[in-house]
Amino acid sequence: MVTRLDPVASRLAAADDVNTALVLDWLEARQQRDSLHRRAFWCSLGAWLLVTAAAVISSAVAIKFAHDTREAFSEVYPLSWNRRDQVFSPPLTLDIVPPVLALIAIVLLIGGLLGWWLGRFPGHRWTCSAIDWWNVSDAVSRLLAVGCTYPEAFDTAAEVARTSGNRWRLRQAAEHVRQGVSEPLLGPASDGDVAMVQTWVETIDVDPSERWRLANQHFAEVARRRVGVLQATVPIVSTLLAGLLIWMSISATLGWMWMTVGRMMVGGN
Repeated sequence: MVTRLDPVASRLAAADDVNTALVLDWLEARQQRDSLHRRAFWCSLGAWLLVTAAAVISSAVAIKFAHDTREAFSEVYPLSWNRRDQVFSPPLTLDIVPPVLALIAIVLLIGGLLGWWLGRFPGHRWTCSAIDWWNVSDAVSRLLAVGCTYPEAFDTAAEVARTSGNRWRLRQAAEHVRQGVSEPLLGPASDGDVAMVQTWVETIDVDPSERWRLANQHFAEVARRRVGVLQATVPIVSTLLAGLLIWMSISATLGWMWMTVGRMMVGGN
């Protein structure tokens, strides 16, 4: 629940023709966006933790069992351990899989932490970009509607933007308008969402506040759709990846060991 007014709500409340319903509507929309953001965050975090934990556990189990298996069979069949053509010699997977799993675990752990810190975690960044542009376009449209200038609207919207990139774009756009640029520029449109925003606000021949309102409606739909895709696919993919890592660990260690024991029993009979 929102316990205090954010900069946008404060500016809307201070407008000459203040409308309480307009402020409440903004706060309600903000709560919806915060809820979507939390859902995307916990979905991405849970998937990363699942796969990373599976990689760490699988690598630890594989390294431990490979070491124990190597010692056990080297005592019984010392020559077979060094000669790959012997019946009971271990496969190359017993030497390769454990360090590979350990490398995967390290990459997932360090890469995930860096991704969260830099705000570039796969899937989560894509989803939060739409949520943030929904937030920004909603703020700008409401501020322009109550009489704010472009620089004031952009500076205020920058204060509620979640991503540093969008805050920088809005402040740069405000500065461009102050320097006399007739239409605000949001920077290079290399990003798909930035290009879409510029399409909505620079090419549609309607009132500026209406342009941003249309962009707001577009990104509201995009954000909901991306969160839905994230929640529908990420848990399944992360579960499959975790299962694959565990299977690799088991098949490379216990699988070969039980197969060897079976051969020994058959040979003994």
